[in-house]
Amino acid sequence: MNQSLPIINLDNQWYLMQGSSLQKIAKPENFTGSNIVISDFQDAVFGIEMVTGPIEHAGALVEKRLRDIGLLDGPSKIIIHESRKVGDSATVIFTAIPADTYTDYFEMVNKQADHCLLVPLLSVLCKQANLDNSMNQALVFQHGRDFDLLIVKDKKIKQISRLTAFSTLEEDVSQTLETLADEIKSHNDGESQISVIKWLSFIERQEDNLSDRIS
Repeated sequence: MNQSLPIINLDNQWYLMQGSSLQKIAKPENFTGSNIVISDFQDAVFGIEMVTGPIEHAGALVEKRLRDIGLLDGPSKIIIHESRKVGDSATVIFTAIPADTYTDYFEMVNKQADHCLLVPLLSVLCKQANLDNSMNQALVFQHGRDFDLLIVKDKKIKQISRLTAFSTLEEDVSQTLETLADEIKSHNDGESQISVIKWLSFIERQEDNLSDRIS
C-alpha cells in the first residue's frame, strides 16, 4: 500500500499538504496510493446541540432541530462526532451534510484503487482540544474570512460556532475579531476564565493576539 500526501478540501478549494505548506490543486479525479482527505463538505452545517431522547436517535433529532430553525432543506446525512449523555438528554457534536454532497464525495472515494479515508474537518478540530488540560480553552481556526470557535470548559467542549468577516479587508477582519473576542469573554464568569487561546490555520501564518483583545 503506497502512502500519498494528505489532501485538504476547504472553502471549495482543494489543497495538497506538503510539510508545513499547502499547494492549491484541482479537484482530484484519481489518487495514487492510500490517502486521507480532510473536508468541510462545501461548508456543511456543524455545531453542538442538546437533544432529548434515545442516543441512537441523536442524528434524526439533530436533523429535525436544524430543519425547524431553517438551517437544513432537503435530505441530509448527519455525522455525530461525539455524544455525551446527561440524564434523559445528550449533548452531541455533529456535521450535517446535504445528501447530494455526501453522495458526491463518497462516489469520488469509491473510485479510488487504494484506501481513501474521508475525514470531516470538525473531527480534526475537536481533536485539537486538550480535554485533559484543567485550564479553560478557546480554539480559533482561521480559514479565509471564516473563524471557527471552540470553547472548552471543565474539560468539555461547550460551544462550537463560526464567525465570518464581511470581506478580507483589514477593518472587516478586525471587526470580526472584536466580535470573536467578545464571544470568548462571554464565557468568563467568576473564577472560570478562558486562560488558553489556541490559534489554528491551514493557510495563514499570521496570528492575531486575541489575548490582548479579551484582557
